[in-house]
Amino acid sequence: MIRQQHILIVDDDENIVNVLSLILQNAGFQITIDRNGDLFFVNSGSQPELILMDNKLGYKSGMELCRQLKANEQTKRIPVIMISAADNLEGIAREACADYFLAKPFNITDLIDVVHLALHPKTRG
Repeated sequence: MIRQQHILIVDDDENIVNVLSLILQNAGFQITIDRNGDLFFVNSGSQPELILMDNKLGYKSGMELCRQLKANEQTKRIPVIMISAADNLEGIAREACADYFLAKPFNITDLIDVVHLALHPKTRG
């Protein structure tokens, strides 16, 4: 049996979480949902292979959480894809030290492509 790759979705918008979960589960990924960024530094023994993170998380900043994640020795190598409808998402993602970004609204193909790119950066053409 092939082990499913684990993706953590950090977003407080229930509709976005449901769409992302459905698409990624159908693509064969194991999904964990974190609506506010509280799971980041909890050492459950099983870290995700990828994090999809919104920039605005209610009272928290996805950009600041991403910076903390990338500054932490245990989590800095986990690729992060920032997802947002913000006008300057590329700049936000760069400032947050995110590995990739995806603008909302997004299409399914672009989502799957950036997820595969983040999980397998050496296989890109």
